[in-house]
Amino acid sequence: MTMQSRLSSNILRLTKTLSQATNRSEWSTIGSLTGKHNLVQTIRAGRSFLVSTYDEVVQAYSNFWPAGLAWPDDIERPEPQPVSIGVERTTAAE
Repeated sequence: MTMQSRLSSNILRLTKTLSQATNRSEWSTIGSLTGKHNLVQTIRAGRSFLVSTYDEVVQAYSNFWPAGLAWPDDIERPEPQPVSIGVERTTAAE
């Protein structure tokens, strides 16, 4: 497996897990946290993205990952960082 395919798979899995837990679309989930609404479609179309994009997305997910929702064990999770005002928080569905 190439690094590009591994990083793509990680973003898709994290997006799907978080969108299902919050009852939101994948487009809305990734867009509200990163502004990269079309990244999922870009990945599924087989197009590449920058490693810095991966880092940004995974950091945003880590920052807002709902308590009680398991982060996939095989995906390295960056330490959550304080976030500036104006970014939407996501909560898990009850």
